[in-house]
Amino acid sequence: MERLGRAHILVGVAAAVVLSGCTSTPEPTLSPFSAPPTVTASSPQASAATSVPTASSTATTDDTTTIGDLPSSFTGDQRAAGLVWGEYWKAAMAAYRNPRQPHPELGKYITGEALALLNGYVNKLQTTGRHLVGPTTFWVDSITVSGNTAKGCGRLMDLSHEIDDVSGESKEMVDPSMRIVSAAFTRAGEVWRISISNKGGC
Repeated sequence: MERLGRAHILVGVAAAVVLSGCTSTPEPTLSPFSAPPTVTASSPQASAATSVPTASSTATTDDTTTIGDLPSSFTGDQRAAGLVWGEYWKAAMAAYRNPRQPHPELGKYITGEALALLNGYVNKLQTTGRHLVGPTTFWVDSITVSGNTAKGCGRLMDLSHEIDDVSGESKEMVDPSMRIVSAAFTRAGEVWRISISNKGGC
């Protein structure tokens, strides 16, 4: 299953997501982010994992992407990178849910290897006639900043699954277990972007 390929972020494409201003124009300045939704104490912990049900038993049309609060101990640089990581997940999931639509906002949050892998999964969805439905929740656990690079560790609860565009039939099982994810960041000026996104690595 290619869940981490969905957002990596975890291959170039012939019919890729359309990005504007990523290579030939100056780096965009990110506008202030709205406060992320609060994750309650009932949110699952990293060690929690349950058995995998069939897709038909958990199919949902809830397409929300929820981002947990950042750790209160984060510095300004850690917070800036963490906010970008959350916005990246929201933009990536929007692209997976509507793979035939342009998503120029992706250029604000993603570059390099992570962008290539994301485009590869979008291309797969296009060529197979599928899209994603289902909710996703992401938490940033730590960000380590070193100059203009950073590394982040987080957790992902991804209940999305592939749906046939025509029949509406679910094409894969939903895995409700918590997954550990990591990311590498690069900074140009004041703008952080995800350059590598992986499963595990923390």
